[in-house]
Amino acid sequence: MRYPRFVLCDNMEDKGIEPKRAHNFQEIIVKEALKYPQDNYQLIYTTSYLLENLNKPEYIVGEYYSKHNPSLKNID
Repeated sequence: MRYPRFVLCDNMEDKGIEPKRAHNFQEIIVKEALKYPQDNYQLIYTTSYLLENLNKPEYIVGEYYSKHNPSLKNID
């Protein structure tokens, strides 16, 4: 496990920035990150507005949460 030096959480409180800006920022992050060896860093970014083309195992860890799949589940 690597300890991150920077974590950006864009899904807290008021739901962060608007979708268009969030998507643009995600594209920039991926473009810049691909310039470096992928085994040399860990990048953590959370968002409520994930770009569809980033919803792949190479970009995400765990489940994608939504109103229909909340992170907190009721257990009977």
